[in-house]
Amino acid sequence: MVRVTSAERVGWRTPALVGIAVAAAVLYGWNAASAGYPPFYSMAVKSMSESWKALVYGAVDPSASVTIDKLAGSFVPQAVSARIFGFHQWSLALPQVVEGVVATLVMHRVVRRWTGSASAGLIAAGVLAFTPVVASMFEHSMEDGALTMCLVLAADRYQFAVMHGRLRSLVFCGVWIGLGFQAKMLEAWLIVPAVGLAYLVCAPGSRARRVRDVLVAGGVGLLASLSWVLLYTFTPGADRPFIDGTTNNNAFTMVFGYNGLTRLGVHVQGSVPAESTQALKAALTQMGVPQSALGNLSIGTSGWGKLFGTQFGPEAGWLYPLAFIAVVAGLWWTRRQPRTDQTRAGFVFWGMWLVVGVVVYSAMTIPHTAYLSLLAPPVAALSAAGIVLYRRTWLLPAAIGAEAAWAVYLAHDYGSFLPSLTPVVVVLAVVALIGLTMSRSRYVATLIGVVAMLASPFAWAFSTLDTQYSGTAIDATAGPVEIGPVGGGGGAVAQRSKALVKYLVTADGQLSPVNVAVLEYVDATQSPHVEYTFAADDWLSAQPYIDGGDVHVLPMGGFSGQVPSPTLAHVQQLVHDGKLEYFLLDAPSAFNLGILFGSAGGGPTLHSIDTWVRANCTAIPSTTYHVPAADTGQVLYRC
Repeated sequence: MVRVTSAERVGWRTPALVGIAVAAAVLYGWNAASAGYPPFYSMAVKSMSESWKALVYGAVDPSASVTIDKLAGSFVPQAVSARIFGFHQWSLALPQVVEGVVATLVMHRVVRRWTGSASAGLIAAGVLAFTPVVASMFEHSMEDGALTMCLVLAADRYQFAVMHGRLRSLVFCGVWIGLGFQAKMLEAWLIVPAVGLAYLVCAPGSRARRVRDVLVAGGVGLLASLSWVLLYTFTPGADRPFIDGTTNNNAFTMVFGYNGLTRLGVHVQGSVPAESTQALKAALTQMGVPQSALGNLSIGTSGWGKLFGTQFGPEAGWLYPLAFIAVVAGLWWTRRQPRTDQTRAGFVFWGMWLVVGVVVYSAMTIPHTAYLSLLAPPVAALSAAGIVLYRRTWLLPAAIGAEAAWAVYLAHDYGSFLPSLTPVVVVLAVVALIGLTMSRSRYVATLIGVVAMLASPFAWAFSTLDTQYSGTAIDATAGPVEIGPVGGGGGAVAQRSKALVKYLVTADGQLSPVNVAVLEYVDATQSPHVEYTFAADDWLSAQPYIDGGDVHVLPMGGFSGQVPSPTLAHVQQLVHDGKLEYFLLDAPSAFNLGILFGSAGGGPTLHSIDTWVRANCTAIPSTTYHVPAADTGQVLYRC
């Protein structure tokens, strides 16, 4: 093993780090003006930017009637940005650009402190910044960006704690994990085993002190994680929005049921069922779609080998061989070092983080590619440490050879994308391996080998400068990989799902001519004392009016359509009191997101409201507000 001391001095370190940070900022922000509005969540951001109550509770609508189906922590910076700069695609993407640069800079500090090498810190910063999925994620309005930044900051505080036995630093590590929990809930806890095990095994001090530190920091982290859940829990239901993703209005159910165990196939009472491929196919069959058209239609990606396949591998896994070789070799070569050896402590922490992440993601269905960003920090740290600490051992040649073979495998499904890249990588790897056998050219050969290993992920990451390869606000994919919330299949289903995805990611936050016509008619004919402009039975119908119309729309049924809010009695009372006159309901033949949850017409509460409105209120012909019937998928009712 080669240990680089902390006294290593390189005058180019600061300029190089600044260069990496600037390059990351340019890459993430290059397409900010066309970053897209994330469906459903941009509606919440707009509402949160206009209403303090909506901001505090993470509500979908300005009147704060129902929350989003996640904790709102990651959307708060977006809402603040929209409040300052206005509601634009770039203002929603700006916080993620900042989060990405912060994560890059902190990653450099963590790995430099761990290895004692400025070079390792720079490599880690570059690998994290230019991992393909990370590059796409940080340029879009996604909650995973805040999670990644928080976990890197947590790693920074953990590392300082494990080096010096500092309880205060470990407590701050717990706080950052808690803030990460606000961004992406249980995903943030995937690093807890790594923090706890590495500190207990490797931190200085007595066993009792180490156990105490872990318990105290764990308690603080738990409190920070559950702070927003407790706010929901202790606020009376009548004084806060209904909690989406649940039928029992319970925040714990939303976090640990709907967004937790249901992702592993375990249903929790009170939670709305997760999107189901089987339910989707059954609902589409009921709508008259033939079985032959369903094909391989699926929601999310499952299977134990998915992380290492050519769908997810190019997004986060180009350096898997290097990272896994580094952690195994690092633990083996430090096995006889003192318990508090910091090199081994780093390999325990980063290795545990990587292994836990791989196991959990392999066991669950991954609905969005951005989930993989959680694997990027440990891969970056282990890869950098492997290159620098063991460059004079067999590890580097082994890694270069393995990475060349792995690059050929991952690229074989994308022959038309950067076709000369893989041959160049192979040639560079061969040149590096030959050079490493010649003592006089080892330094140059090492540089060539590093370039060979980093060329593919960096090229895929920088391909996001072209919007064709930059992913969407739904899925963080760099390069030619195409992954959507509803994938596979063929025929009518494939065309319909592709049309839906295209609609979702190209919505520009502006009112369409049809939207304008509906809004002008409603404004001109309703009484001046209404609380809601109208109610909508599908958030797809409500979103353009909230995003682009600055109006108070009552979205019914939550994200899935199965949330029992508002109730029929509440709607009837609003109508009776003159606070609600109009309803915009999906036409019977319109595409309703409820089919993703096996409920084409929504849940029983929404169904009862729709039935009551259609039976007791007057349908307004679309020609009344100068819109041809064929141009709208909704029916406007006045009660």
